[in-house]
Amino acid sequence: MTVSVTRLVLLLAFVGCLIAAARVEVPAQRAVALAAAVVLLATLYLYQPKPPPLPSQRLPVEDFTVWVETGGALSRLVGLDPQELRQAAQLAREDFRDLSANLELLASRLGILAERGHGEVSGLRELSLEVMRRVEVLSREFPEFPGRALEKKDFLLSTLEHSSTDMGYLSERLSELCRVKPPDVSTLLAQLQRQAEKMKESFRVAKSNLASLLERVKPPAPQPVLLVPLPEVPKPAPPPEEKPEEKPSQVVGQPPEAPPEAAKAGEQKPETPSEEAKPTSGAKPEEKESQQAPAEVALGG
Repeated sequence: MTVSVTRLVLLLAFVGCLIAAARVEVPAQRAVALAAAVVLLATLYLYQPKPPPLPSQRLPVEDFTVWVETGGALSRLVGLDPQELRQAAQLAREDFRDLSANLELLASRLGILAERGHGEVSGLRELSLEVMRRVEVLSREFPEFPGRALEKKDFLLSTLEHSSTDMGYLSERLSELCRVKPPDVSTLLAQLQRQAEKMKESFRVAKSNLASLLERVKPPAPQPVLLVPLPEVPKPAPPPEEKPEEKPSQVVGQPPEAPPEAAKAGEQKPETPSEEAKPTSGAKPEEKESQQAPAEVALGG
């Protein structure tokens, strides 16, 4: 029985146990059905397909002569159309994965030498790990659209250039150590030095191939901007104009008309004199004669 058929049978049995647990009313039988479902689920997990190991994990680390075959780094990008950046990104990630696997093997083998008492290679191991992390960033950041590719062009090319320079430095340091170490260690260092030199050349070729692709990428055409007309805001009505009061034309020879307040004041009657100044019309004749008598006496005398 194949693995796929076994997985199918286990899945059907698991579903049957769940259905039985849902329909059974007796608590003990329901518990048995649930327990069987858990067991089937655990068994089904054991039959799940596992991802294939990385290239660096398939190779023996102790054998310094075995490496991942990389071929021409990013050489498949040369014949691609510049608009097929999605396919270019997929091919580039495959090549970067192989380069990263070789860098991991290089760092692991340098670590083995460091553990054997050759501490001079510890710094070279850290440098190879730094280059490996840089390659992983390149794999994640590889653009899939023309506009993004032009934005990332300088970053991609400069990263490949720095990686090539670092691998060249690592190769020179390993070559120097080969001349001063014992023969058995020098043999191992020579194998690492040759691989570092190959990787230096791989980064240089990768930069050249990627540059040839990005030079043919054209910037995307600008999208037309749709101008949405804004609703017209009603203008406020202007305030009514105040007309100046028309003055009546004045006839020559007539005095100007008095203002309304003065005309009203002129219409009021003059105040009547006080009662003291008025002669009392109600006085009797005897009182008048008695008032005139002293005057006549004065005149007679």
